[in-house]
Amino acid sequence: AMSKQRDRLPTGVAGELVGISKISTKLFTAMCAFADNYFSEKNSLHLDYETDAMVIAGRSVPVHCLTIDDLLWSEIDDAVHYERAIGIDRLIRAKDTVA
Repeated sequence: AMSKQRDRLPTGVAGELVGISKISTKLFTAMCAFADNYFSEKNSLHLDYETDAMVIAGRSVPVHCLTIDDLLWSEIDDAVHYERAIGIDRLIRAKDTVA
């Protein structure tokens, strides 16, 4: 299961999707087919490719995920995220110094 809303997920969340997704041609084709149908049926172009198209396509096409347990990262969409990212940057620099 995949969702941007944690409360919609079952217990035992495996991770968080970050960065750029590298997907197979087969998955891409399935996602495009879903999007075509969605756009026609809903008469709307509002679609989240990760939590809508990829999730539906993933029901018939395998989606392989790499998990990194100690990944230090932060998205930056607003000032709160930016402040968090500054703290993450300090952790990354400290980790790089030790390594």
